[in-house]
Amino acid sequence: MVEKSKFATAAAVLALWMIGAGIPARAIERATVAIPAVSPSFVVQAVADDHDLWAKYGVDLKSVAVPGVGAVNAVLSGSVDFAESAAASPLRAARSGQHLLIIATLMDRLYVQLVMRRTLLEAASFDPTASLAARVKVLPGRTIAVEAIGGAAFAYLRVLAALGGFGPDDVRVAPMLQSSMEAAFAANAIDGFVAGPPYSAGPVDAGAGLVVASGPDGDPDSMVPFGYIVMLTRPELCTKRRALCVGIGHALREAAAYVCDNPDGAAASVKKRFPTLDRAIFRTTMKAVLNGTPRIPVTSAAELEHADLFNVAAGLTKPEQKRTSYDDLFTNEYIR
Repeated sequence: MVEKSKFATAAAVLALWMIGAGIPARAIERATVAIPAVSPSFVVQAVADDHDLWAKYGVDLKSVAVPGVGAVNAVLSGSVDFAESAAASPLRAARSGQHLLIIATLMDRLYVQLVMRRTLLEAASFDPTASLAARVKVLPGRTIAVEAIGGAAFAYLRVLAALGGFGPDDVRVAPMLQSSMEAAFAANAIDGFVAGPPYSAGPVDAGAGLVVASGPDGDPDSMVPFGYIVMLTRPELCTKRRALCVGIGHALREAAAYVCDNPDGAAASVKKRFPTLDRAIFRTTMKAVLNGTPRIPVTSAAELEHADLFNVAAGLTKPEQKRTSYDDLFTNEYIR
């Protein structure tokens, strides 16, 4: 009954908008999208939801929570129609013969930061103004938490290790949930962690931690731009239901522009989902969100190549597995 009511409301909103705009009524395209995590980095999706942009463009899009790589697997299996994911996932799928299509890029920078204990860094004469390669020299022998082995934070840590000139085994990795990292850090159980704001901002705001490397601020600069959050689907879905993909693409374009042009409005959507965040931490979080949100969510071959190189540098794929072309993995025709 609730779903029917939501659909009826969306249909009514769309019909009234069409009448006012002088556009002939058309059937609403219904679809599902898998969201892999609760994070401020999904701000474009949040704005589209809050401002009924799906209905405006003829879509009734239902979000479902599917943690981690399960979101992409759900698209591959046909359980959902779309997923928001890191670009590294469709690259890995393509290598195994499973083709996916990216129709928009919603976050074009790595949304993770390496935070380490201030006392350790001060003892090592850490210079926050030094080059990234020099800053990460503090990593060997330390215990750093990441959310999951093989995930983006894990890969980021490995990329930083390689940039510093040492191997992945020189850093001890402690897998744990982002929500548990701050407590483990406070208890001295770990020396640092890799996570995105707001999780990375708490210890820094409290003065106990310092940011060693920051994806939202362009570390490493060799991986900017980066396909951190992309909207993907099965290619045949857009062939069979072009109106659906066009509707979603146009809604995402309007939502991304809103985020960039109306930061206070975007902040309201994030605040709605993270109502208890401290004011200073919230400001830090929104700065990272805005740094990584492109005004026009087009996808480029460079974003995908950097994601490919990210996997290679992290040791998750072999150098010879890097693609020579990415043209078959994305299209921008649905957001133009």
